[in-house]
Amino acid sequence: MKKQNTFLLLLSLIFLSNISIAQNTKFETLKPKTVFHNMQLNIVNHASETEETGLRLKNRVKLEYSLEDLMEKDSTVYNWSGNYENYNIVKNDIYENYNDYLKWVESDFVDSDFTKSYFYKIPNETFYSLDAETNEIQYSYKIEVSLNSEGFLLESLILFWNGFEFEEAYKESCEYDSNNNLTEYVTSFFDDSENQWIFESKTTISYDNNGNIIEMKVENFSNEENTWEIEEITNFEFDQNGNLIREESKRTQAGILVDEYKKQFEYSEENLLISMTQQGGQPRKSLENYRKEEYSYNSEKQMTELLISYWFTTDWEIRRKYTFAYDNNKLSQVLYYTIVEGDWFNDFKQDFNYNTNNNLSSVEEKNLETTNENISKLYIEYNEYQQVSEIGKIKFNIFSSISDKIIYTYEEIDETKISNLIFSDFTVFPNPAQNFINIQSAENLFDKVELIDITGKTVFVSKIALNSNNISIPTSHLANGNYQLKVTSGNQIGTKQIIVNK
Repeated sequence: MKKQNTFLLLLSLIFLSNISIAQNTKFETLKPKTVFHNMQLNIVNHASETEETGLRLKNRVKLEYSLEDLMEKDSTVYNWSGNYENYNIVKNDIYENYNDYLKWVESDFVDSDFTKSYFYKIPNETFYSLDAETNEIQYSYKIEVSLNSEGFLLESLILFWNGFEFEEAYKESCEYDSNNNLTEYVTSFFDDSENQWIFESKTTISYDNNGNIIEMKVENFSNEENTWEIEEITNFEFDQNGNLIREESKRTQAGILVDEYKKQFEYSEENLLISMTQQGGQPRKSLENYRKEEYSYNSEKQMTELLISYWFTTDWEIRRKYTFAYDNNKLSQVLYYTIVEGDWFNDFKQDFNYNTNNNLSSVEEKNLETTNENISKLYIEYNEYQQVSEIGKIKFNIFSSISDKIIYTYEEIDETKISNLIFSDFTVFPNPAQNFINIQSAENLFDKVELIDITGKTVFVSKIALNSNNISIPTSHLANGNYQLKVTSGNQIGTKQIIVNK
């Protein structure tokens, strides 16, 4: 039986742990960002802090309020390769868990260079979750990564805990161009009955000479047809200043168009976005006017007002308004307005507070419609090195209880342990091969060897640890064609392309 149910459960666990492997979620952040100039909240540039403190993220524990007490829901242990560190883990946690507080400043949390943000120098991770029956924390799943020599992700293997051992369940594979721009991202799931990987989805990305994304194509694999079927194509156009001026997308199912939209962007002479007009997109079914956003700025080029209009039969009607205030060039307040009988009504606001180091310490929400009292509060605490140590949310009621929080701990970077998860110090011959191939390494002992064909099917795998640096595997049973050879040695992985030609 295919591991579909296990896979769905795995995805739900990953989602709850805020690990974005779902393709549409992940690649939404890849689309060019245009708005919210100079609205950064300064939640610490951890990359620079790492060099100064010698510390990096080691553990993440999430707690949720249950039965009048905070209980651990899940936790993550990070095992870094050498001195690698990607502090976007913390920033993304803040954004993904508390988007209602920070939706205006998402550009501060989503790196414009997508490959650096999500696929660069990332760790192996082990996840634990709360078992509903035993009420104890136990293994959930783990992620094993292999990086290329530049530190970019080649493969991310997700293994699910079945109660006795970890089983291969899901896989992400990446390819890059000579500038380390992500060009292909493929996801696969493991089929127990066939003992092979089954393609799931593929995203192909094209760039212009300036490194701007000009096309993103999403395809799903059809097992019945044994081919890729296009699900969505999005095209982008930029002006000479690198500003996104057009975005068009078409989504299909079984070759039938089900949704499309077009966005047009306009900028001031100072390259500030002043309007976005959208045609089509849900709930619209055709390319008719749907939504418009208009932006205003102060002399410091910080956004001060956002007007949102919708198309009603023959004209645009403004329905919502947001105003932004600043203190010492930092966002200090957001006011939300709606139209009531033709007049603006201020029904909601957010206040942003900072600590003595000018890092964001809290965001307080107030309901102005009824009580003018706090509804909830996001807080961020820092350690002595100004690294985020805790983030949480307080819902104000008669108990004023903490509804959830995430705690981070750090470890010292050991300068003596610099090891890459990728190794290439091995040779393969003959290549092209006829009846067999030899694999040799001067230093590494091979634990596992796999051959994968162009469809993603594993056609050969060694089941036991080989513990040898000189092995031979048969190829006479294989059809002529290209194959990927994957060898494992300890925590290192190496890959080479081979050809079978008999």
